[in-house]
Amino acid sequence: MTGKSELRASLRAAREARPPVEIPVPSAFLAWLKPGLTVASYVPFGGEADPSPFARAAVDAGCVIALPHVVRRSLPMRFLSWKPRRR
Repeated sequence: MTGKSELRASLRAAREARPPVEIPVPSAFLAWLKPGLTVASYVPFGGEADPSPFARAAVDAGCVIALPHVVRRSLPMRFLSWKPRRR
């Protein structure tokens, strides 16, 4: 049986070999958004799926975005409030 680290490495390589695909934001997600609601998101790394269309929809609906903040793997993950830059 393959070890966890080898399995994760092979899955990461397979994910990164595929071209990025934008995931459309479903209307059910948009209907769920309300001003002041906190929505957790993340900044994609490598071949991870890009959640930015969902985050943009949440911001447009008046939601607060929370991004993960990791100091060390041995410590609990925290989520910090994030605001997009004004253009």
